[in-house]
Amino acid sequence: MWVNDAQKAQVEGWIADRNIPNLLLSGGPGIGKTTLAKCLFHELNVDDMDIKYINASNETKIENLRSLMGFIETMPMGEFRYVLLDEADYLSHNSQAMLRNMMEEYSNICRWILTCNYPEQGDTSAAFQDAGIPYRALRPRAVRRAHRHDLDRRGH
Repeated sequence: MWVNDAQKAQVEGWIADRNIPNLLLSGGPGIGKTTLAKCLFHELNVDDMDIKYINASNETKIENLRSLMGFIETMPMGEFRYVLLDEADYLSHNSQAMLRNMMEEYSNICRWILTCNYPEQGDTSAAFQDAGIPYRALRPRAVRRAHRHDLDRRGH
């Protein structure tokens, strides 16, 4: 399910360290970017109250990002607040600029996971530097093999 073994090791390292960096997950629609983010939250036992989900294809205006301030500035149940910004490539240019500023300003209390289908369309990738994870579509055979491995690992 991974592009390469180094990518898998990187994600496993975040889980082992119990620390998710800011992430930009890119790739085609329906290949698991949002699912990976949710799996990371689950693996780290992140409280639902510490996660804010925004679908940027529906909420592209800068006012929607401003509404995050109250969420981010509230004391988290765990170590951090997490913003999952799905389809971040749909954000307006002004929203992307504000997002970059918010990410820098609140880096000590909030982690950001952005997903996008077309990262080259947005300005957000500069804020993530080397934390981007490109994805590719999986063949059905690879998905079945991964599910079988997971079931075997769980003793089913």
